[in-house]
Amino acid sequence: MKESTNGKDWKNRAQKIYEASKKSIGVRKVQKSAKIKLRMLLEEIEFLTSQIEELEKEMEKLVEETEEGEYIKSVPGIGAIMTAIILGEVGDIKR
Repeated sequence: MKESTNGKDWKNRAQKIYEASKKSIGVRKVQKSAKIKLRMLLEEIEFLTSQIEELEKEMEKLVEETEEGEYIKSVPGIGAIMTAIILGEVGDIKR
């Protein structure tokens, strides 16, 4: 999950926010609804992260199936995702 979220630990950050909210003035009355909302947001982040991971795997697979993709990916610093972006922008290199 950290790779897809650029190294951000969303669960840890959300937990810190939740813990800080326990000490906030006037939050006790709405604490239950805030906890529910926070849980729902975390579930949404997890769902979107899994979709991103699935798309990245499919992109990597498609890049490996093309000669052009393997050639572009051989450039240092260019991985499967950047290769897919390049191929998507350029289209058919042979044209």
